[in-house]
Amino acid sequence: MEERRPMGDIARAFAHNLRLIEAQVAGISDEASVGTGGHGINSLNWILGHIAQSRDRLLVRLGVAPELHEGAFARYDMGSEPIVGLGPEVLGVGDVVEHLRRQLPRLQATLNGLTADELAAPVEGSNHDLRYLILRFLMHDSFHTGQTDVLGRIVEEPG
Repeated sequence: MEERRPMGDIARAFAHNLRLIEAQVAGISDEASVGTGGHGINSLNWILGHIAQSRDRLLVRLGVAPELHEGAFARYDMGSEPIVGLGPEVLGVGDVVEHLRRQLPRLQATLNGLTADELAAPVEGSNHDLRYLILRFLMHDSFHTGQTDVLGRIVEEPG
């Protein structure tokens, strides 16, 4: 019988979210991705970049250096100003999705390599163990993945 990886289902869930994101943003231009339809909410572009930035933060917490320099996604950090137009610090939809694609195997390998003892270890500065922290990151990832569907419909270009 194959050895069960404690984080196997979680690693697959991150992959599932990426497949949803790819389907939900297909055909949406960079210009459309920065619009919100006037609803006073974060743009699709910000949500996508925030997902990538959050996954990078998780990798760093797990001891893996981010693929891009740590400031590459600073524009997408929680609390940052809304993205309302294209600019030099705003990444294109395709660029963010490509980063998520390159990032996924590293995230999955890292999660699948964790032992039960590592997952049960307390997280510094927290009352929780590593397993809980990872589950919180997945819940956050899934929440924002759901937003990409709604925002994609709001900014969807006719065609």
